[in-house]
Amino acid sequence: MKRLIAALLVVVCVASSARAQDSQLLHVSVTFASGRGVFVDQGRASGMAVGLRVRFFPPGSSPVEGVVRAVSTDSALVELPEGIPLPPVGTKGEVEVETPIGAIEEKQKPTTPKPTQRKREVPAHPPWTRQEGELTPDTPLLAPAFGQRPQDRPVEYKGRIYSQLLYTKDRGNNRDNDYVLGRLGIWIEAKNLFGQGGEMLFAGEVINQGADLLKDEDGTTNNNIRIDRLAYTIGEQKYSLYRLELGRFYSSKLPELGLIDGAEVMLKVKKGLQIGAGLGVYPDPFPLSVAGEDASLHMFMDYQSEAWHHLSAVIAYQKTWHEGTPDRDLLLGKINMRPTKTLWFYTSWKVDIYLAGDSIKSQGLDLTEFWAQLRYTARSNVLGAAVSISHYAWPELERREFRDLPAELVRNGKIDRLNLSGWLRASKRLRFASRFDLWEDQDTSGTGGEISADWTDPSGTGPSMHVAIFYTDGSFNDGTGFRIQARQGLGSANGFVGYELFRYSNVGSIGGDEDEFTRHTLRSGLDWSLNNWHYSLSADYIFGDGEQSYTVGLYTQYRF
Repeated sequence: MKRLIAALLVVVCVASSARAQDSQLLHVSVTFASGRGVFVDQGRASGMAVGLRVRFFPPGSSPVEGVVRAVSTDSALVELPEGIPLPPVGTKGEVEVETPIGAIEEKQKPTTPKPTQRKREVPAHPPWTRQEGELTPDTPLLAPAFGQRPQDRPVEYKGRIYSQLLYTKDRGNNRDNDYVLGRLGIWIEAKNLFGQGGEMLFAGEVINQGADLLKDEDGTTNNNIRIDRLAYTIGEQKYSLYRLELGRFYSSKLPELGLIDGAEVMLKVKKGLQIGAGLGVYPDPFPLSVAGEDASLHMFMDYQSEAWHHLSAVIAYQKTWHEGTPDRDLLLGKINMRPTKTLWFYTSWKVDIYLAGDSIKSQGLDLTEFWAQLRYTARSNVLGAAVSISHYAWPELERREFRDLPAELVRNGKIDRLNLSGWLRASKRLRFASRFDLWEDQDTSGTGGEISADWTDPSGTGPSMHVAIFYTDGSFNDGTGFRIQARQGLGSANGFVGYELFRYSNVGSIGGDEDEFTRHTLRSGLDWSLNNWHYSLSADYIFGDGEQSYTVGLYTQYRF
């Protein structure tokens, strides 16, 4: 069956989308994964914004959701809940955005009425109530415009308060384990808080994790208070000649660097060209603490063409110190090009510079991370195709996130991946999709892929159906699977039910056993909104060989 699916994938590359052409569904791909977050290949120019929820579809596993924590022009950082495995590079995802791709170009197109269109009658305007005074030849035709000083402007607030509760019961292989995850968080932005035109941003969470692994022993509980963002920014407006950010933040141009406790300044040199630098301390990644053991200095140059869809590029240098000792020298950059309305190219890279003080890696330059994708989309959005390649190697670092790794893994470890995908819209309701993956690490290689079909109501409010078959030839398990999911709009609510069958064998187990196993997964969910409130209720049940567990969850959010 795997050979049959692989043959179909290579011959036909057709893609995944379950929304109408004029919908605001944005497709993203994972470019890098680290810590609790992943970076995707779409950013502010495509409508991404902080606080949006992104759903990923990892090959051979359940969909996972994350929240956008930081956005640059052409990339975004999506954070996933603790305990959820990060989706691999190349994983596809989707997110609802307020401004879809191409909206700017569409707005610029002149609209002309059709020849058969009936002319709309304009209602009579009521009499003017304002009377002008006496006019003289010296009276200006336009009244003078006056700008309002920051200290005269009101303070504006917006944000969200959210909570999440997950409960899992695991009874597989005579287990009787309970897991509980509770989160309570707030995200708030305040503009002109101090009367200087700046912006204050705060984001934090209270997390409670509990586990009862054995019946005859007390369970374990872990409570954490995290401050994800606490920053003040001056010069956020487009017309500002500089931008200064202080506090705990992600770099506006280089969110790949992670959270920084410090400062970053950016200056506009000329039209489209900006230079900047930042200095600070990195919080420990697990858990986030008030202060870390690693200091950092980074400098960058950013270019944005006048037309955002044409070209943008960033090149940067980073220097870190661990407990006062020099640690990492890094060159990084990214390029985002849209030469035409049908072609899009994106690439990002990290190159480590190893010096005499490094003991594992040889002196010189080493390509640590690389990702590139070329995507073609027909103007009518009827079909498209994409090819992407990625490379990842483990850097030699003293930072806590990468310590205690085997020296052999740091010296020779790598993951290379090739991904082919595409899409075909057979009709307004029906679209087909497929992807094919080829990967290789320092020890072995494998493939994976998926063929899917999506049927949806063009209005976006009716029923939709998703069907897919997939296979994976991984370093730990091989298998094939089938997935089906139905979704239905119910007024302001939206519900879905799904089923997945995965037949696999463990090929990387210590005992060397390659017995076949079967996993069944039932999924369901209901989302609904009421004024500024949003609720999401989910229930999953997994059963099969050695597995029997269920999870229920409730996510609540209030926007203000």
